[in-house]
Amino acid sequence: MAIEENKLKEYRHTLDKLAEKAEADGQLEYQLQSPEHRKWMEMYKIKSVSGRAVYESFSDDDLCEYIRNRARELDHVPTQKEVYWIYHMYIKHRFGNWPKALKQAVMSTKAGSGGDRYDVVAQREKRCQEILEEIRIKADQLHRPPHLTEMRESIDGLKYKFDTWSQVLEAAGIDQAWKNQHMVFRVPDLTEEELAMLEKIRERAGQLGRPPLRKEIEEDVKAVLKEKCKTWRNILYQIGMRPVEKPKSFTETYLDERKNKDRRHREVLSNGTYKVLSLSQKERAQIESLRELVQELGRPPIREEVPEELYTGLIKACGSYKNMLFQVGATPLGKEEAQKAKRKLKGGAHDNSGQN
Repeated sequence: MAIEENKLKEYRHTLDKLAEKAEADGQLEYQLQSPEHRKWMEMYKIKSVSGRAVYESFSDDDLCEYIRNRARELDHVPTQKEVYWIYHMYIKHRFGNWPKALKQAVMSTKAGSGGDRYDVVAQREKRCQEILEEIRIKADQLHRPPHLTEMRESIDGLKYKFDTWSQVLEAAGIDQAWKNQHMVFRVPDLTEEELAMLEKIRERAGQLGRPPLRKEIEEDVKAVLKEKCKTWRNILYQIGMRPVEKPKSFTETYLDERKNKDRRHREVLSNGTYKVLSLSQKERAQIESLRELVQELGRPPIREEVPEELYTGLIKACGSYKNMLFQVGATPLGKEEAQKAKRKLKGGAHDNSGQN
């Protein structure tokens, strides 16, 4: 049963007032013996219809902003006991534990009056944003994402917030869209030999039914073409293709160098995304059906929303559900959105069964 928008706003407004009063009175923790607290628990607990609606109305950043606001008010990173108990309940459920929540909110995990002051945390975040801008500038200069080793002097200012270089690049806006825009350019003066090599790559793609991986092309061909094209992505761009997109580059490259022992750079197809080149007429029709489903829902479907015949018809050609969605320009929903869609689908099934 859905909560009406006006009712949801009323619940949110009441919660704000409860939090303000509790902060002013210093009564932030849940009191089991308090009838009033038990009443609000029934209304706002996540297992209740109203509580679930209120909880889901908060984005991650909404909850993080509440933590940041408390830090500003207290002039230090808040402990769990220094936030209102309903917000604390929602934050713990969303992020798993308090240290993770503080990290998500760009706070220090050194909380309490003896921990980091708010101005220290704010200054550190300011420096972090400056480093991210330096990384963006470096990427523009290189026409590719910089490697961690090329930004080694700046790493210490990022460790409090990020674990991997992939997370850093994503925060800097250096994602697949950036790569497709900034890492490719037309090479105007290709020789007959180089054009013939590109044609060999095109033929290999036809055999595979997808853009080839670097390791699937002869070393001498890659070496010659790289002189002018600079990157594998740009080599493929010359023949109208994009490389197989790995889930995330640098996912296993940690800012803490001690964690990088025995790490190997891998190029794999599993869970990667690429344009499938050899679709049958039936598969092309199924791709269009999937595109229509995305448009009908106004978002990417979860697996359970895709008709079984459509799913089984495309999964073999595409290799993964993620790559299936890639064919229609969509990406899988995030964990939280997917769970919400599953709950809605399950609720609809219950409603329909009750009408029969």
